Amino acid sequence: MAKRRGSGEGTIFKRADGRWVAMLTVGHDENGCRRRRALYGAMRKEVAEKLAALQHDAKTGPLPEPERMTVGEFLDRWLSDVARTRVRETTYYTYRSFIRTHLKPRIGGVPLQRLTPPHFQQMLGAMERDGCGPRLRQAVHATLRRALADAVRWRLLSYNPCALVDRPRVPRREMRALGPVEARMLLDAARGNRLEALIVLALGTGARQGELMGLRWGDFDADAARLVIQRQVVDVNGKPAISEPKTAAGRRSIDLANFCVEALLRHREAQSASPHPTAWIFADEKGGPLRRQNFRRRVWEPLARAAGVPGLRFHDLRHSCASLLAARGVHPRVVQSILGHADVQTTLQVYSHVTEALGREAATKLDAMLGA
Repeated sequence: MAKRRGSGEGTIFKRADGRWVAMLTVGHDENGCRRRRALYGAMRKEVAEKLAALQHDAKTGPLPEPERMTVGEFLDRWLSDVARTRVRETTYYTYRSFIRTHLKPRIGGVPLQRLTPPHFQQMLGAMERDGCGPRLRQAVHATLRRALADAVRWRLLSYNPCALVDRPRVPRREMRALGPVEARMLLDAARGNRLEALIVLALGTGARQGELMGLRWGDFDADAARLVIQRQVVDVNGKPAISEPKTAAGRRSIDLANFCVEALLRHREAQSASPHPTAWIFADEKGGPLRRQNFRRRVWEPLARAAGVPGLRFHDLRHSCASLLAARGVHPRVVQSILGHADVQTTLQVYSHVTEALGREAATKLDAMLGA
């Protein structure tokens, strides 16, 4: 199957009359339809050179005059000149997807200086009718708002029309945390699995999925019972890539419980017999970093069903670890350090889910001290 050309790559073909033609998409009209430029020549090399020059101008040439610039043209330049250098690679590709899939097809042809709040409100309504969920609509709203904030700062716009549109409301998903009995059932279901230690560490450390998948054996000190989090595996265009921890607080050292150390030692012994030696603690069958989608489909979802907790997200193990620690009276600052939360307020949100149990325990202790 031929590889589909990406936006801005252009195409070259020979007409029936023998002339060569190069076509390049240069923007979108007000209806979201592509605007294309055609370049002609007697030889393929000639039109290829013309196409390369036009592509270079489209990427590095001066911006159109503000009164003639479309939303699509501005977003293309913002994506390449600002977002690519400002945000993480994963965020950049997310922005690019939103711009190409949702923003340019719907409002890309609108002149930038004529963009008004109703344009964007209508676009959000169309997305909802097309089945786009509230979280996606909210993320697209945030992307455009951020881009247009730069347009205001550069004085291409006098105000940010996106800021006048309420962002879509996302129903808050109830945090799910396993209690001690359910956690034990999950560990029992994982026993003997090739990635049992990954489940054990998720419950025993509360580390994020990407942080666990980014662990190397050099990060584990069995004698000190300690684990160092200093990288994570993220998805970039469907492929695993190495990145810094999510926040500065994410780079941390965690003291391990004995059951976590024992699980890692068993895992290392089993991995030593693998025909694909690897420095990764949790690797795929060929010794490379795990792919999230493969892990979710082949390992996690079957384990969750076997443990009697179908629908449980892997990220819920992070909440479970925090809740179990909170229920045992561990101080929020300690839990914050273990989980790598940027601020203690995030940690305290977890504690709110065990307040009732802690309140009953406090009352019992007070009664023991002061009761008759």
